[in-house]
Amino acid sequence: MVGLFWGPGHAGIRGNEIADGLARGGSALRFHGPEPALGVSRRDLQNRLGRWLVNQHGAQWRGLGDTQRQA
Repeated sequence: MVGLFWGPGHAGIRGNEIADGLARGGSALRFHGPEPALGVSRRDLQNRLGRWLVNQHGAQWRGLGDTQRQA
């Protein structure tokens, strides 16, 4: 059985202090490996691209004013 417990930061809890030290040491290292260092999901990219396209389309229509509207 695994339990998760919250411990106040900088309270001298041994496990927390060890984890903080490991995180600090890891963040000081230079990343070596394939880019991007932080993965971005394909679904997130699709969503962002879709929103960008909708925004671009709307901006283009708004920029035309009343010159290209259909009845």
